[in-house]
Amino acid sequence: MVPIVNNTFTFSGTDSIGRLYVPTCLFIDSRDNITKEELKSKITQMVWYMGRSRLKRILLEDVKFSIENKEIMNTAKIIEGGRLTREWDEKNECVSKGDRSLIDFVQKHPDSPVSLIAVLEIAKFWKLPIKEKITNKWGTPNELFVLLSKDSQNSSMGLSIKQLIAEGDKL
Repeated sequence: MVPIVNNTFTFSGTDSIGRLYVPTCLFIDSRDNITKEELKSKITQMVWYMGRSRLKRILLEDVKFSIENKEIMNTAKIIEGGRLTREWDEKNECVSKGDRSLIDFVQKHPDSPVSLIAVLEIAKFWKLPIKEKITNKWGTPNELFVLLSKDSQNSSMGLSIKQLIAEGDKL
C-alpha cells in the first residue's frame, strides 16, 4: 500500500525473476486492505480494466507519479524515474499509430529492453501471411533488428529473435 500525499505517490519495484522487465498495474482504492483475490476478481469481471479509470499499466521499477483526480488512475503522470514505463508507453503509441514510427523508436532506444521486446513482438507476426501489412505499419523485423545495439542483438533474447526472423523469412 502506498499513500497519496499532496497528489503524489511513489512506487518502488524491482524485477526479482530475471526478466527484461515485468509489466504490472497500479490501482487506487479507498480501502487499504484489498486482497489479491479481490483485485483479480475485479479485473476478471471487468469491474476494473486496463486503460480505464482505476488501473494504470506500468513496468516494475522505481517511479513517482502525480495524480490530480484520485478516481482516475489512468491520468497519473510520471514525475520522477519510470524510464522503462515511459519507453513502454512510447512504444505502445508507435505500435498503435501503425505509421512505421516504431522504427524511429527502436533507433532512439537501441539498448532498451523495451526495444528488444518490440522487435520480438513484430518478429512473432513475421511467420504469418501478412508481411506487407507488417512492413507498412511497423517495418520489417530485419529493419528493426539492425537498429538494436550490438549488445542487444547478441543477447540470448536477441539471438532468439534473429532465429525467429530467419524462420519467418523462409516462409
